[in-house]
Amino acid sequence: MAKDCDTMNEQHERLAKARRDAGFKTAISATTHNGWNYSTYSQHERGQRGLTRKMAAMYGEAYHVSPGWLLTG
Repeated sequence: MAKDCDTMNEQHERLAKARRDAGFKTAISATTHNGWNYSTYSQHERGQRGLTRKMAAMYGEAYHVSPGWLLTG
């Protein structure tokens, strides 16, 4: 069951939602399209690594969401 925005407390949950909302079914499709390193991105999306402001800005621009939302909700 998908979580709505009000219950997404984690950066990685918001990142995955932003990816899906941008039309990418998988992390690999998003990284291939955007030229990102898959290993790094997948660690961000699985919550194994936190997002930096720089990464949040890059993902936010690509997914048309606020970097602040990605970082803190």
